[in-house]
Amino acid sequence: KGYFRRGRAQVGLGLLNEAQRSFEEVLRLDPNCEEAVQELHAARLLVVCEAGFSENDARLALSCHGWKVEEAIDALLMDSASAPAAPRPLRPTTYPLQPPDVKMNPSNPNGLCSIWVGNVRPEVTEKMLTALFKMHGDIQSIRVMHERHCAFINYTNSTAAGRAMDALQGKELCGTRLLIKFPDNAFADRGSGVLVLKKPPVKTTNKPAENSEPKPKIKGPVNGDECYFWRTTGCSYGEHCRYRHVPKNQGIDRKAWPTK
Repeated sequence: KGYFRRGRAQVGLGLLNEAQRSFEEVLRLDPNCEEAVQELHAARLLVVCEAGFSENDARLALSCHGWKVEEAIDALLMDSASAPAAPRPLRPTTYPLQPPDVKMNPSNPNGLCSIWVGNVRPEVTEKMLTALFKMHGDIQSIRVMHERHCAFINYTNSTAAGRAMDALQGKELCGTRLLIKFPDNAFADRGSGVLVLKKPPVKTTNKPAENSEPKPKIKGPVNGDECYFWRTTGCSYGEHCRYRHVPKNQGIDRKAWPTK
């Protein structure tokens, strides 16, 4: 009874993964509890619907795959990927003559073949990303970094990379909207299937290092749940950032440029 009540409370709070574990514990103790089976199915249905699928499609996929969430989502993504479709042309750009951020310009002026995908939730698998992104071109490799909530998609040509950014920017996947940019170190298309790694120029200096010990890098929030980058150099996630943006603290910790 305790696990059952806890599961219902967790569903009400939107803690669907925790709710599934609670109902699974009920069924471990009492395999014949029909109410727990129904509640578990309802929680899993919500998980698939939050991934961006309709209730009817989610229910059908779950029933066909033994009510296993990951297999159902994989099947739905594979179905959408296998549907024949002509390559999607890029929408006319709304940027001015010089875009404010070239890294988010789908016309891909630098001819890059790699894209960085942010807001990747832990439940998003490499197979799910492959099914979603291969709809827009041939993929050379994918690297998912759950500890940094991101992934890198390397296409075989620059046209596919720009098309994927144009089509999937802001796409909702497992409850969050994807943020897509071109990375700093990316592969550039040089034609005839030749890809060259682009790296920013390295500036050299004759000044000796004052302190060779590396300084600890801040990765998480400050002051509890406040965004570190909002307080310093600026947060690229904007309204999609998982941490709090306090208007009066924008750029408050940013260091001034040294003057000669």
